[in-house]
Amino acid sequence: MIFEAKIRRWGNSMGVVLSKRIIEKESLKEGSVVTIQIIGKADLRDIFGIFKNDKMNVQKIREESKKEWSKW
Repeated sequence: MIFEAKIRRWGNSMGVVLSKRIIEKESLKEGSVVTIQIIGKADLRDIFGIFKNDKMNVQKIREESKKEWSKW
């Protein structure tokens, strides 16, 4: 099951709250061991360097994309 959760502070620690719906669906109880995979949200401008300029128009983006794909 994949879901989003907000990290919250508990004293000197931080944790994630699981909703009752998730607990029931997954048959979890106190003491259950779960695996959590952390996936940070990425800014696509960091991933695709050609898109770093926010002011680039759609046509320019298409042209740049075609140039990049033609290299393959």
